[in-house]
Amino acid sequence: KDDNATGTSSDDDEGKLQRVLLFNCTPDRDPQKLLKPLAETLAARGVFPHHTLFVPPDSTYMKLGPAGAPPELTWQVNMRSTWQDINSGRRISETTRQGVKVMPLPLPPGILSHAALPAAQESINGAVLPNLQMALDWLRKRARETPALRLQVLVTGSLYLVGDLLKLLG
Repeated sequence: KDDNATGTSSDDDEGKLQRVLLFNCTPDRDPQKLLKPLAETLAARGVFPHHTLFVPPDSTYMKLGPAGAPPELTWQVNMRSTWQDINSGRRISETTRQGVKVMPLPLPPGILSHAALPAAQESINGAVLPNLQMALDWLRKRARETPALRLQVLVTGSLYLVGDLLKLLG
């Protein structure tokens, strides 16, 4: 339930609500032009994400469904860097925000050593995951492991990403 017009809730005050942004855009888009207004709008409405995941879609304009080869994640790392630049100083995911302890959502085991990921893929302002199924499995696992935790997930930036997630959800 919302306590005020900013979208904050009593669950958020108790640290039970975690907002997750799942984002991707195609390389022909300027992530700065998409992410900056998104960050400003979310912050202005009091619903800034606690965690941000940058994930490539399974589909492309040339093929629907998962690709055969491991994804190349340079673009997602670039978007994460853009997000960090836009939001430097705005949030710190493992400390407090407005006096509320924000619980970290640790990445899946082994993700830091995943062959397709650059060395420093995880940061305080976001993480890069190699595929959408891994992101969905991870979110579901976190929800199962912490029954009191409510996850709100915003999926945006790419219709391919949204469509692939809807397909995975059935």
